[in-house]
Amino acid sequence: MRHVRAAGRRRLYFLTPTDVMLQSACRAKVTQPRVLVTSTHGKMSIQEGMRLLGAEQRRKVSLVGVDQWGGMEGIMRLIDKFGHRNVLLFAGPTQWRDAATRLLAWNKLCTQYGVNSITVQCSVWESGEAYQRMNHILENIGSNGGRLPTCVVCSNDQMAIGVIRALLEHGVHVPQDVSVTGFDDMPGMSNLFPPLTTVRQDFDDLGTMAMRELLYLLGEGDEPGYTMSRHGVGLAPADVIVRQSVREAARR
Repeated sequence: MRHVRAAGRRRLYFLTPTDVMLQSACRAKVTQPRVLVTSTHGKMSIQEGMRLLGAEQRRKVSLVGVDQWGGMEGIMRLIDKFGHRNVLLFAGPTQWRDAATRLLAWNKLCTQYGVNSITVQCSVWESGEAYQRMNHILENIGSNGGRLPTCVVCSNDQMAIGVIRALLEHGVHVPQDVSVTGFDDMPGMSNLFPPLTTVRQDFDDLGTMAMRELLYLLGEGDEPGYTMSRHGVGLAPADVIVRQSVREAARR
């Protein structure tokens, strides 16, 4: 939670990346207007969270976030364009709403686009676990005669770094043999080898949206309008940044 004072009036931002944090923000006994920054999906739905608030409190609450679903849809359109049909998804820790939204979106999109996908569930966002899991997968493929996926989609850039390291150490070339994507566009991803295709979240736009919502709730600004919203959450863009880690699907 973050307190902000302006013109002698206090307003509240709640950063709620997990279900527990969202629940706590909705249960908070405060009378000030509040903006919740969150994702559209999780084990607790937005509607369930809003039901924790009284009718008067709901009139003083707005929700904003980044279009996680749209980011995954952009990745899917890209790999579909390059003919990828057998994909691994490295999913983020389940308690994080960003990870839950990306996983749900991916599963829906795989059905829509006819992509065969296996989910590798990670417990942390860090590269080390992704590296270990990718190593294990490659060792099993080597010993059992399985087939490599043509693409690995990672729920953040750190995972992609671990995956790429494991692939290269096993003599698998990226992207000639396997394409890899990330999510977040962390600093340095354009200088990774190969430069990483990833999703850039517009945090500047998100901050502007949150401020406009607070001003509106305080009666000091017009009602904001957004080009994208889902489930009552105003959404900032998440755009695919195409780099050299993705190419046409390798023939197996």
